[in-house]
Amino acid sequence: MTQTITRLTSLTIPPELGLRRDPPPRAKVTSEAFWDLYDSTTLFYTAIYDAVVRQLHVFAPPMLNFSLVVKRAQFYLNGQKLDAPHVIHAEKFDQLIFVNIPSGSILTMAVDGTESAMPVLSCDSARFAGRRVVYTMSRNNDLAWIKDWMIWNQQMHKADAVLIVDNGTTAYEADELAATLRSVAGYNRAEVMQVPSRYGPDITTAHRAQDGAFLQTALMNAFWMLWLRYARAVLNVDVDELIVSASGEAIFDAVESATFGLVMATGHWRYAAPGSPVVRHRDHTLMLPGDTACPPKYCLRPDGLAARQTLKVHGVKNFKRVPFVNREHFTFLHCRNISTSWKYDRSKCDYGAMVEDSETKTLLKQVYSETIRE
Repeated sequence: MTQTITRLTSLTIPPELGLRRDPPPRAKVTSEAFWDLYDSTTLFYTAIYDAVVRQLHVFAPPMLNFSLVVKRAQFYLNGQKLDAPHVIHAEKFDQLIFVNIPSGSILTMAVDGTESAMPVLSCDSARFAGRRVVYTMSRNNDLAWIKDWMIWNQQMHKADAVLIVDNGTTAYEADELAATLRSVAGYNRAEVMQVPSRYGPDITTAHRAQDGAFLQTALMNAFWMLWLRYARAVLNVDVDELIVSASGEAIFDAVESATFGLVMATGHWRYAAPGSPVVRHRDHTLMLPGDTACPPKYCLRPDGLAARQTLKVHGVKNFKRVPFVNREHFTFLHCRNISTSWKYDRSKCDYGAMVEDSETKTLLKQVYSETIRE
C-alpha cells in the first residue's frame, strides 16, 4: 500500500488587524461557547495550483466581514505580484481564483502593513487516478470503528483507496491512524490529511448553528480539485455509515453506468443494544419502527456531469435528491452508537420500543465474522 500523511497549513487573519469573523447572517449566538467552536480567525483554508489551466484556487470560509480586508490586499506568488482574484461565493465557502499565472510554492498576502504567507499545493493527477476512493472527515473515531468501516467498503463495494481528513484528533497519533489504514487488505492507496481548523459551532451555542459549519463542505471541494477528480469514483460516507445494496451490486460498479455519474443512498438508523462497553458496527441490529430517514450520501464519478457542480455533504448542487435516491437499490445503515456524541448525546434512545432487524443482523454477520473481532 502507498500511504502518506499530510498536514494542511492555512492562513489566519493577521492579529494586528484586531478582527474576528462575524457569525453567519442567519445564525443567532445563544452562548459564549459559540466562539470556542466557531472559526473566527481562518482566512484561507488552502491554496491549490492547477497547472493545466494555470490557475490558483484559494478555498476559504465565507469571508463575511473579512471581505474588505481581501479587497484591499495585494497578493504575491513567490514574490511576483498578482492581479486581483475573481471571487466566487459558494454554499458555506468562498473561492478566490487567480488566472494566467505561473506555478509557485508560497502565496503571500500584504495588507495594512502586515504580511502573511501560506504554502501552495499542486494538483496531483496520479494520487488517486483510477482508484475507487472512500472519503470521510473524522475526529477521535475509535480505530476499531475505522478498520471495520474500511472492511465493509472493501468487501461490499470494492473500494481500493481511502482518504481520511483528520480534523483535530487527540485520542491517538496520526501514525496510529495510518497503521490502522495499512492493516486492511484490498486497499492500494491510503491518505491521512490532518486539518486542525475548527469544524464549527453546535446546536447548544447558536440557532442555525449549521450555518457556521464551513469546514466540511469547503474541504470536500478543495480535495476534489487537489486529488479526487482523477479517481475512478469517490464515495462520500462517514465512519458510522455502511452502504447497503439490495441487489448485491457494489455502489462503485453502479456509478460507472449511472446517469450524470451520480448514485445516492438514503440512510436508516440502526442501534446497538445498551450495556456493551465496546460497541462495533456489527452490534447495530436494532431498529426503531417509524424512524425517519437520514439525509442521503452519494457516490460520484469524476467524468459525469454531476461532478462539475459544487459538492455538498449530502448531495451535489443543482441535482435534486429524489431522482437519484433509489431506496430499492442503495440505502445505508446509520450506526447510532458509532459516535463520540460530539454533536449531541446519541446514547439517549427509546430502546424499549426497538425490535431486532433480522435482515440487518444477517448482513452484518456476513461481513463481520468473529474471526476479525479484536
